Amino acid sequence: MRLDQINNLDDTEFTDCIDILGAVTDYSTDQIDALVTVGKRNTVCGDPTTWTATTVYSAGVIVQGLTVLEIGTLALDLDAVSKLGEYDGWTDAQKNALFERWLTLEKSDDASTITSSELQSLGHMTCGAETGHISVISHSVYSSAADAVSEVTSCSDGQLSSFITLAKSTYGSDITTWDSTTITNIGIVIGGLTNSDMSALSESQIDAIDSNHVSYIPSSTFAGLTTTQINTLSVSQAQSTTTDQKSALDSSQLSALSSVANTTFSGCALMQMSWTFAVFLALLSIYFGRN
Repeated sequence: MRLDQINNLDDTEFTDCIDILGAVTDYSTDQIDALVTVGKRNTVCGDPTTWTATTVYSAGVIVQGLTVLEIGTLALDLDAVSKLGEYDGWTDAQKNALFERWLTLEKSDDASTITSSELQSLGHMTCGAETGHISVISHSVYSSAADAVSEVTSCSDGQLSSFITLAKSTYGSDITTWDSTTITNIGIVIGGLTNSDMSALSESQIDAIDSNHVSYIPSSTFAGLTTTQINTLSVSQAQSTTTDQKSALDSSQLSALSSVANTTFSGCALMQMSWTFAVFLALLSIYFGRN
């Protein structure tokens, strides 16, 4: 929708379609701001302080247009905060404000009372928790919700570190004893390991890391892999690495990664030697060989 179309929505159109409007995930910032402005009309949803949890649930991604102060006044229940947690694109401050507001209203500000079903439901709002909140979540709760936490992509390095502490309390502090199922189960939380932890991972453990999760490992942590370990990466794992991760490697590590990925890395630059380009070079060689 164009901005002028959003601005010209009448009250009934917005209220009748709020569930649909709130589920769109590719709005620009300007579009979200315009939708919030419409929603704040006294004749629509009114001031955010008056929004019910049902309104928040329906507004969905539109809530991203609210300020942190406005978020701190919302009525939230688990259904509403879980719905908001389905969407990425929140600022860290917004996630924190939403988590804190839910914790205040539903858990009396006590993160230690969070249940496994709640932790499973929070989605991206899991990454609104302070490290102090994460540290008091019980091991049994984390264990039951680990598969859900493992797929959340918006946590900070510090939050991943706090979750890995929970994982060590759950599965054992010696990560060399973790089997492939455990590695798979913790998913993206693998990024919370220390450098020394990373250097201790076995070939089978590394193989259990989902290639889709590799890019979420902090570059400083990824650099903990030895050249020998990097040589055990799969092609898809190696090709999933980010520019920042590659920049953190030394020359021998980078060379190993290049070999595994069948790609030549030059500093931070990436030159992919595709099959088509290789054929082109071969034909060029034949041409000049005949002339």
